[in-house]
Amino acid sequence: MSSSLVGWAIVCYFINKQETVLRDVISGCDEPCTEAVDSALATETIVDADIPDTNVMSNNNTSSDTETITQLRNRLQQCFEEDKVYLDPKLRLSELAARLGTNRTYLSQYFNHSCAQSFYEYVNEYRVRHSMQLLHDTDYTLEVVASMSGFNSLSTFRRAFSQANGCSPLQYRAECRLENIEG
Repeated sequence: MSSSLVGWAIVCYFINKQETVLRDVISGCDEPCTEAVDSALATETIVDADIPDTNVMSNNNTSSDTETITQLRNRLQQCFEEDKVYLDPKLRLSELAARLGTNRTYLSQYFNHSCAQSFYEYVNEYRVRHSMQLLHDTDYTLEVVASMSGFNSLSTFRRAFSQANGCSPLQYRAECRLENIEG
């Protein structure tokens, strides 16, 4: 009887913890996203009506799958270009998936198959572009530029910037200033 009581206590703990984790993940979302999660929590299941559970990244896409991918691409583009979600240094795949109304696995497949890059490569591409604009237009220190661009650390910023541009952020800034003087 004691072991049964302990077992039920553990089950109740994890059910409560799951609800807390889901609320924490969703807390950064807009109103419609929060309402969807609240209703899902009420039924204790999360059902994604927009995105099918099947692997739509296969080579035999139907027109419905293509429409779903196009819708996801459009919502993703809006999140990145209009809402600038990439500026959040705490941005996670699960948060973005919830914001887009899909699940983490499907969104990861989308990045890997349709974009041919990982989630973090995709995010860092936007962050590097933003940092290039800051380096060109401002005299902020690299630490400030990295932070304002959504990078968690200066070393990550330098590495991503160098991979994308083939030069360091300081070299890029110097080249921009030289072009401004000559032009």
